[in-house]
This record gives sequence, C-alpha cells and structure tokens, in this order.
Amino acid sequence: KLEKSDIFSEKAAQEEIVEKVTAEKKQETLSEEEEIKMFLNANEHYTDVFQLFGLKNKFDERIARREYIKIMQKIHPDKLVGISPNTALRAKEFLQLAGECYELIRDPEVASDIERLMVKYGPIRSKSEYIKMKEYDSAMLKATALAKIGSHEAAAKLFDIIYQNTKNPYALEQKNLALWELAPKW
Repeated sequence: KLEKSDIFSEKAAQEEIVEKVTAEKKQETLSEEEEIKMFLNANEHYTDVFQLFGLKNKFDERIARREYIKIMQKIHPDKLVGISPNTALRAKEFLQLAGECYELIRDPEVASDIERLMVKYGPIRSKSEYIKMKEYDSAMLKATALAKIGSHEAAAKLFDIIYQNTKNPYALEQKNLALWELAPKW
C-alpha cells in the first residue's frame, strides 16, 4: 500500500510540475506579447524617418543601424510565435515600415534630400510620403518658374492641381491670389 501511494504522489507531483511549467510559459508569452505591444505603442507614433531611428534630422549610419537592429531584435517574425494575430500583424507591418525607412535613409543623397524637403514642407514618415513630397516639390518649382516667366495661366492650373493634393492649401491659395493680381485677365 505504501508503494502505491508513493506512485500516486509521484504522478501528482509530476503533473503539478508540468502545470507550473505550462503556467510559467503562458506568463512568459503574455509578458512577451505585452512587451511587444508596449514597444509598438511607443514607436508607432514617430515624427519622421530620422526620429524613428533616434536621429535628429541628420543621418548617422552607426546610430541608424544600431536602432534598426534593436527594432529587428524586438519584433522579428521569429519572436512573434505564440502571440495574438492582431499584435503579430501590427509588428510585421511596423517591421516592414522600419525596413523601408532604413533603406530610404541609408542612401546619403536621399537622406539629404529628405532633410531638405522636411525643412520646406514638414515631416516625412515613409517612403511613399517621400515620393509624394518629392513630386509635390517638383511641381511647385515648375509652377513657380512658369509664374516667373509670365505664363500665369499655366502656373495657376499647376498650382490648382497641387492645391487639390496638398497638406497645406493656405500657402497655395495665397500664390493663386498673387498670380491673379498679376494677370487678372484670365
């Protein structure tokens, strides 16, 4: 009888150990998920591509690379096993965006172009915003050149197109009004 009770107590002890290990793993998974959520909440609201990597409008390869590696280590897809699908999706999207931004600012010419555009128009947060802002800047230069050479109607049409797609319509309204004052006949 003693031997049978010893067997049952050993089985019970083993089951208890398995339950404790399982509970600890669940706590680790939850804490990892909470940690990833906190990381995403803190970093998803970055101001511009430089600030995402801890830079202040100046490109520094070492700092950018170090911060990109930190992001990769924190939310790499291999670390997302066992967390909720919603958090995993957010992490994957943020990782893709961070990779896109890092590739964008790694080129010194593009980084200096981004700096120039941000001084003129405000923060740029992604590659798509950079492309849009570059097109916007090019159109502004063309329209301004047209206005300077006296082609006011063409400049006004171009300013109107820009006006419809801009973040800051007030400045373009002022340019259109100034053009109209120069050439009121059209």
